[in-house]
Amino acid sequence: MEVQQYSSDPHDLGTMTHEEYANALTRIYKGIFPLMKPKTHCVINVNDVWWENKRIPTHIYVVNALQKAGFELRNILIWDKRNLVNKVGIFGWPNNYIKLGATFEYILDFWRPV
Repeated sequence: MEVQQYSSDPHDLGTMTHEEYANALTRIYKGIFPLMKPKTHCVINVNDVWWENKRIPTHIYVVNALQKAGFELRNILIWDKRNLVNKVGIFGWPNNYIKLGATFEYILDFWRPV
């Protein structure tokens, strides 16, 4: 399967390695952090990536990035999407293609501590 690159801009998060992505997220959320009131939540929905037959734990990169920015991880919810995938046939191909790695997502709940 060929990766479709939508941008060649080096600032585009989708063009970065996971380490560069995490560093960029830290910079972005450090800018957001002071704008938030104490105990307000920031919820991020992310799934892991399969790359060259290896699972890349994107959710861990996101957790580490936001913690470096000053946020506190409050909860992790796992959104099980298997029933959605199963309702669209054999992964919905070709009309609604959902790859096997997208059958669940992490919903990461952070907040700005006091």
